[in-house]
Amino acid sequence: MTERLQHVPLDLGAIITRLQSRYIRGTGAREVFDALLPELLALTDSEYGFIGEVRHDEGGRPYLKTFTLTNIAWDEATRQLVEARRAEGLDFRNLDSLFGVVLSTGEPVIANDPASDPRRCGLPKGHPALDAFLGVPLFQGGTLVGQVGLANRPGGYDQALLDGLQPLFATVGSIMGQVQLERERQSAVEALRVSEALYRTTFEHAGIGLAHVGLDGRYLAVNAHQCAILGRSADELRGLRWQDLTHPDDIAADLALMQQLADGRLARYELEKRFLRPDGSVVWTCLTVALLRDDAGRPQLVLSTLQDIGERRQLEQIRVAAEAAQRANRAKTEFLSRMSHELRTPLNAVLGFAQLLRMDGQESLTARQQTRVQHIEQAGRHLLAMINDVLDLSRIEEGVLSLRSAPVRVAEVVGEAVALLQPAADEAGVRMQLPVSDGDGHLDDAHVWADAHRLRQVLVNLLSNAVKYNHRGGEVRLGWRDLPDGRVRIDVADTGPGLSEDQRRHLFEPFNRLGAEATRIEGSGIGLVISRGLVHRMGGELALESAPGQGSCFSILLPAEGPSGPEPESGPGPAPAPAPVPRAP
Repeated sequence: MTERLQHVPLDLGAIITRLQSRYIRGTGAREVFDALLPELLALTDSEYGFIGEVRHDEGGRPYLKTFTLTNIAWDEATRQLVEARRAEGLDFRNLDSLFGVVLSTGEPVIANDPASDPRRCGLPKGHPALDAFLGVPLFQGGTLVGQVGLANRPGGYDQALLDGLQPLFATVGSIMGQVQLERERQSAVEALRVSEALYRTTFEHAGIGLAHVGLDGRYLAVNAHQCAILGRSADELRGLRWQDLTHPDDIAADLALMQQLADGRLARYELEKRFLRPDGSVVWTCLTVALLRDDAGRPQLVLSTLQDIGERRQLEQIRVAAEAAQRANRAKTEFLSRMSHELRTPLNAVLGFAQLLRMDGQESLTARQQTRVQHIEQAGRHLLAMINDVLDLSRIEEGVLSLRSAPVRVAEVVGEAVALLQPAADEAGVRMQLPVSDGDGHLDDAHVWADAHRLRQVLVNLLSNAVKYNHRGGEVRLGWRDLPDGRVRIDVADTGPGLSEDQRRHLFEPFNRLGAEATRIEGSGIGLVISRGLVHRMGGELALESAPGQGSCFSILLPAEGPSGPEPESGPGPAPAPAPVPRAP
């Protein structure tokens, strides 16, 4: 044994030289150690062994992954395992073993009687005999990086052999450490490459505009969304400063905030500003700006994000305008309501005195005076009707109109409305036609769930329009029928001039008489608005079918029955939103 050790330095030097030469020439680590293991086995007269590196699992526990391993397969299964894992190495994770002690302690293990060694965990059945074992830790800069394992040297292993081989083990540890450092470097490079690729992809495909801007205000990098917002290509933007694109009225505010950013008074800022596109159009944006600094705190780069808020601002302007219109409408309604209340009292007095003048038996009026008093009464009644209509409209719009719904017989309420309008129809030369029973009496039995007074008001309004806007010799046809959806449809059709598409669009605008104000036909332009509001409040719908030269047909669609359970009085509360006016089927 002593004689063998005297030759170790000579053989060792040649092995170290070949090992270093292979590594320097760029031979892969696995090939380097594959070539080393047979030489090391021959040098130490060992039967088999391994060279592996130390790795750590997710829990930080060390394990051994082999670079090279003597093929000691003892059956077909182990042979296939060794061959399959040869390229990537085998993992040994059991720390309660002779090699595991090396990983746990970082100290060499010499076991010349493994069978009785308490550190031995036992071998799988069929494994070649283990008569002696040497486990050598490999270090690089004080860090445990690997292990060499040798087995079955005749006469066993000792400290003298370990000391004589130390230069080789130090070289192997150094090479293994360099291999690990290179792997970590490549992993870091790959991670950086992936990170940069991910950053570039995220930057380019972000759903907002992104830009890197130099301290002089020039664009250094922009993404596609930024280009789309500003209406310029990336090449065009890289030659411009943000000041060149900003609306002149917004530059001062942006510069002031940028100065606060540079002074450290702000970490970031956000503002709404306008940019000018090449075609001269203005785009409203929300700009967020942050200043990137180096480790010494010196400003390096400006990072900005940009969002197109033109549509949002437009919607906001529409909302503000709508709210202003609603406020104006409420103010108008409130004014009209108060004025109507104030006007009704003196107007009733005027009508009362006119009636007294006409009925005075002691001082009879002349025929001419009687005519003039009749004109006063007629104009007064018209004005009073307009005032009442305005009051109804204001109550509907404010949601304070009270209704008392109950089953209403359609034939009865239609008959009452026709009776009220018959004199006006006769005077205008317009014939009103009521439907004839279908023979089974179903027509007369139709009922709707409604407020009888308000339904009559709607019918009177529709009949009045059908008479007023008709022609002498024309007709007004009334009819009603049950619908399959549980509603009753009441039709008021006339042979008047009909309505154009443009007139139908403006038909339900308050005080819009669609040009009739230029004629001698009296009206306020709010009767249909009130009628539709009343029908909606009763849970129904007011529909229209009309065409120029073909007359018009207004249809009231109301539920045939009320809701289950007792129906409470419909008191103050928000009126349902007016439904669109469909064409009648």
